[in-house]
Amino acid sequence: MPHVTKANLVGAIRQIERMTVQDKLEMADAIFIEQPNLLASVLCMARAEYPPEHVDVLLDLLMITIRAVSDAGIRLEVISEEAQDRELRRLVAMINFSQEARAGLLNESLLQFPAFEKEPWLASYVLSSLQESGILFADHALSKNPIMVALNMVACIATAKERGLTTGSRDVLALGEAAPESGR
Repeated sequence: MPHVTKANLVGAIRQIERMTVQDKLEMADAIFIEQPNLLASVLCMARAEYPPEHVDVLLDLLMITIRAVSDAGIRLEVISEEAQDRELRRLVAMINFSQEARAGLLNESLLQFPAFEKEPWLASYVLSSLQESGILFADHALSKNPIMVALNMVACIATAKERGLTTGSRDVLALGEAAPESGR
């Protein structure tokens, strides 16, 4: 099964950094079609009145992640709210266990989280972006949910990738691919 490589990630970062606001709006529209629940998990941060700079970081992470996955040739099933909830419960359980065991284990545990082992470049990039942006070390009340949204995004993508390329009878297309003409 293909994985996001360092080259995929670097290429995606460069693409997103060069995008105009209009390009980003168009990509957000495409993400809405392909992965509406991932986009909603980021946009709900704005509705919940998190700092705009946190929302911007999450939007960039989503765009870079989706572009890197697409560039790697990975086709994802549509990630459902149920899948997001399931992965979030796993992530919270792992974090709670690590915090109770020993505070220093959290970073090590995150990198050994099964979903992050499947996509180590994405996980490392998301963690470093959260650190660089200051979200990782921001006031707990302001950073907890944005951190969980970002980490859950990677977990959901890794899990959706392993579950297969279709949901029901509908093929899920990678961003940027045109739908094949149907004979109907």
